Amino acid sequence: MSDDRVRRIGELTVTIERERCVAAETCIVIAPELFELDAEGFVTFRPGAPGTIDPERLLAACASCPTGALIVRDASGRRLVP
Repeated sequence: MSDDRVRRIGELTVTIERERCVAAETCIVIAPELFELDAEGFVTFRPGAPGTIDPERLLAACASCPTGALIVRDASGRRLVP
């Protein structure tokens, strides 16, 4: 997995499973400063995205993905979403 699909945001680590993305864009609606669609129509981290975001909003954005393409783990590695 390439580094552009994994990002540490505050105390949380978000992994994008690109092959599961269906471009529903719910994550973008909730956290537009963090996510965007790439040229191929898959979710990606926005270039220059902040290194911190309200953790509850981050969890909500990732949990909103209908296919579970956004995985969130805490600092201990415990999976929080999905």
